[in-house]
Amino acid sequence: MRSDMFNFPVEIKKLDWPFNSNFDENEIHQLLNDFGGFLKPQTKEDRLEFYEFTRTGLGLSRSAIVLFLPGKGHFSIKAYAYPPPITLSLKKPPVSLANYHRMRVQHLIHSLEEHFPDTHIIESKSENMLIICQEFLFHPICEFNTPQQISQLIEILWLASRARILLDYNQSNWLVSGLEFLYYVDTDYIGHSYVNLDRCLLENLNQSMAFFTPENVKLLPQALKGFSELSETHTKFINRFRNVLKKIIESWDKNKLSEGNKQKYDIFAQIVKA
Repeated sequence: MRSDMFNFPVEIKKLDWPFNSNFDENEIHQLLNDFGGFLKPQTKEDRLEFYEFTRTGLGLSRSAIVLFLPGKGHFSIKAYAYPPPITLSLKKPPVSLANYHRMRVQHLIHSLEEHFPDTHIIESKSENMLIICQEFLFHPICEFNTPQQISQLIEILWLASRARILLDYNQSNWLVSGLEFLYYVDTDYIGHSYVNLDRCLLENLNQSMAFFTPENVKLLPQALKGFSELSETHTKFINRFRNVLKKIIESWDKNKLSEGNKQKYDIFAQIVKA
């Protein structure tokens, strides 16, 4: 992996081994050999290629550990250990990060559909760890500066709210392809399941406000109109969207807003009245 493989600013550092001593190196190699489908098993001496990768275009963003598997491609990779077997001396069982992350990844795969990259959960035979491998996307962080990108955001808001989950709106989790298809690439989300769809939509929409600027908010009415015309189901969702947006801006004091936020407020108010 080299920086000239990207058309946007990145930082790349090659790593010898990205995992700490809690994980058995031989076992990880075996799991990745099986996943990679190598005809000749890769040994520790062969050293699979690992990289620490950061998209730097929009300021400081999270680094990812990226694995290159010959013939299969690049994958962001995370490993989680299961807690030791429960003993009778414990008052309550330890939290299993492996179970926690498996459940959340499965929920994201099911809920976000094609907006979530191809993701694999690899379980060790000893059942003491699991590895999450997600297809690495060679796409930049989305800046939400076209109607198509805004429309894709609305679709993901719909899918997430329908699944009753609150996504993480750190912008480094949102990538856009050259065809302007939007992906959510974090393997986690923030909120637990919400009982009410409208409450979940309110939380997702409120958090997504961080993506709107005085410039791109002008694209929102057009994106909402186009999304609403896709089907009767989409029309009903946009009506809910407007109702939830109304609740959000009713909590704002326009007199205390900055000039940029006043411009956003005026566009949102027009959308609510439509």
